[in-house]
Amino acid sequence: MEGRPANRIVIVALKENDGGLVGAPSMRMTHTYCYRGYEIVPTRQWASWCVSIYATRADLPLISRSTLRTLAPRKEEAVAKAKQKIDRVLAS
Repeated sequence: MEGRPANRIVIVALKENDGGLVGAPSMRMTHTYCYRGYEIVPTRQWASWCVSIYATRADLPLISRSTLRTLAPRKEEAVAKAKQKIDRVLAS
């Protein structure tokens, strides 16, 4: 195969959330927040912040994936919106 460029395949594995910390490849770690049994993980998406919400106990309702992303200009605002979502889910 001399003279031909090699094709490279990169495989990335993600750890399934079993109540522990969620691991994903990242160059930097962001602070996570615990609120009413949920873990809130803010991440930077271009010029905005979004959050993912993970239940840390089996007795808590799961929050559907479509509601996990809330774009906000500031991290604190995105975390506050996630807390409001958790409050709404637990109140229903």
